[in-house]
Amino acid sequence: MPNSQISRKSLTLSLILSLGLASCDFSNDPNCIDYFSSNNNDFSSFLDPEGGLITTLSSNIYWSRCPAGQVFSSPDSCTGEAIYLNFQEANDYAQDLSDKSGRSVRLPTRQDFDQITEDRCINPAVNTNIFPSMITENFWTSSSSAMRSNLACTYYSYKGSISCLEPKDIEHPFLIVIDKQE
Repeated sequence: MPNSQISRKSLTLSLILSLGLASCDFSNDPNCIDYFSSNNNDFSSFLDPEGGLITTLSSNIYWSRCPAGQVFSSPDSCTGEAIYLNFQEANDYAQDLSDKSGRSVRLPTRQDFDQITEDRCINPAVNTNIFPSMITENFWTSSSSAMRSNLACTYYSYKGSISCLEPKDIEHPFLIVIDKQE
């Protein structure tokens, strides 16, 4: 085999390996569970939490501290099992709560998730002092894909990223928010 063919093969293999390694995430971000367990008085921008709902001064919503299906219990934990529903069922669940409570209950929008996403840590990328039972999972948002009617947006709690490529018939957990009364 001529040297030029070996060089091309070596160059091609080097390029493939370089691209493969470049796409890997060698993040040094700490795990949020570890980070916040050693900073148990850190509530990020949230007001000192008390009970199952949380908010910030600048927010127009209250967040449920536990995924739907779970109930917040003291001291700072959630009991029960998270509910996994498809996109329509999750929205119907929120609407049913809204109808029964007389409050505006809904799934969070894509933008709402910006309020809870931590940039100091990952896995899950939220303050676990505030959301003690947050699992690393795709969570439904209230947003549908702008491109395809059968897709909706999810919040991936590992890094706090949003994707609008999730089929609406897949079952995922979800969080509930309540709009503050005027």
